[in-house]
Amino acid sequence: MADLREGDEVIGRLWTGPTGEPLPRRHDFRMRSTP
Repeated sequence: MADLREGDEVIGRLWTGPTGEPLPRRHDFRMRSTP
């Protein structure tokens, strides 16, 4: 779980860098496993 959260933060930073926008809430990978 901690690894997923850490990876999610890294992805968020990588996304925010080039686009200048934060990841949309829908793209929160922690929500992926919930129906």
